[in-house]
Amino acid sequence: MTPAERWRDLIRRSFLHLPIDDQDLLAYAESIAPTSALERYLVSTVLLTYGRLDAALTILDNLPPRGDSARALVRVVDELVGPGFDALADPAAAREWIAAHASALRWSEADGKFHR
Repeated sequence: MTPAERWRDLIRRSFLHLPIDDQDLLAYAESIAPTSALERYLVSTVLLTYGRLDAALTILDNLPPRGDSARALVRVVDELVGPGFDALADPAAAREWIAAHASALRWSEADGKFHR
């Protein structure tokens, strides 16, 4: 199981109403028009597991406040995008790292994460 697949499973277990099939989950996430920061954050955690790098920035821009259990999902950015930052401890540094390396990052579906 790839890191992306593990994160999809974790997200499904956390939010029971989500589709089980990977393609159905992607279609569901793409069909949602989030109306709040939390919805943007949650939908983006799913989209990042399908190689949507822009979703990492949306996650960082919509990080829930300390104490919100959903905040821990930001770790998906650390694991799938790469080393060089700790998104939970310093979201601004993570955002800067991603912006600086975005053109070199490539999604590998086989590995379930980005490589540069």
